[in-house]
Amino acid sequence: MRDQMFEQFLYHFYDVVGEGGGVVRLYNQSPGEVKNDLRVIRLCLSKDYNIFHSLPDEKKKLTDIGLFYLMQVRFYSQSYERVGDAFNRLPKEQQEDPIFARDALQRGLCIYPFLCDELKQDEELSLLAVKKYPCILKVIHANCTDDEWFLLRVVLANPKAIAFISKDWLSNNAFLFKCLSVSPQCLEYMPHNVKDDIELVQVAVQAKGEVLQFAGDALKNNESIVRAAIKQNPKAIRYAGEKLKKDRSIVLAAVERSGCVLDTVNAEHKDDEDIVRAAVSHDPNAIEYASERLRDTKEIVALAVEQRGSLMHYASERIKDDEAFFLSKVKCKGLAFDCLTDRLKNSF
Repeated sequence: MRDQMFEQFLYHFYDVVGEGGGVVRLYNQSPGEVKNDLRVIRLCLSKDYNIFHSLPDEKKKLTDIGLFYLMQVRFYSQSYERVGDAFNRLPKEQQEDPIFARDALQRGLCIYPFLCDELKQDEELSLLAVKKYPCILKVIHANCTDDEWFLLRVVLANPKAIAFISKDWLSNNAFLFKCLSVSPQCLEYMPHNVKDDIELVQVAVQAKGEVLQFAGDALKNNESIVRAAIKQNPKAIRYAGEKLKKDRSIVLAAVERSGCVLDTVNAEHKDDEDIVRAAVSHDPNAIEYASERLRDTKEIVALAVEQRGSLMHYASERIKDDEAFFLSKVKCKGLAFDCLTDRLKNSF
């Protein structure tokens, strides 16, 4: 009987969708059994969230219905103020329920500014709010924003939050050292004076080399900073200043740790035998990025194809046509055979 009533409701529901107030009117005119059907409630909320005000009190108090209501408000209005208004219309027990608040914040619902004072002092709820909306840090309760441990957890959860931390904390170098140690990415959002501080940037690049891109221009040309970044992540060389990108020893240090970094260096270094040898020794795939001259050098090509025969594809035509080289140097000859010249293929 219940399913039959639901089907009848559906029949009328799709007739009124699109009419102003049609869904609310249909719901209000439906029998009590239909009004209490959670399938009906969800369906109606999905088309017109104003139906929430017509729900029976016991249904309004259901956590999943309250959350679904707020999510529909956010979806249709795209306004956190509207979500806040909707939150304030929920039953009082839901507004003061830390579990409901946690579930809402985990879904990205910006309800923190509308919570009661007691819940605003809850560190876990505050952390959830800032993780999604870092600007919320401006209105976080002072009990939290005065706590160094809380702020470190905040920047770890969302590095963007560092931009909303008070100036007092941002002038505290000991705190900044800790921030950059646990969340080096927050260097991107720090003031220029921090990005120009050699000691602070050193901490950041030692933890995550690619944040070199956010350092001040002078430090991108500082050898100790760039070497520290490359040591942590050789790909950071792409963010070095132009002067150090041309430094042979810097490039060599990078390709020794990651051969395919050869792809990002300039043409001069791709034609440097020592640099290419180091790159291919670390990663045979780096042969792809070597200069045309070095892909015609048997010693260099051998370093690659001895490890992976299919890399014969990147060798010069001269080497692809060299039977002695193929027989003596190439590993997994079956994979390399298709890379040979037609003349050499036909000779076998």
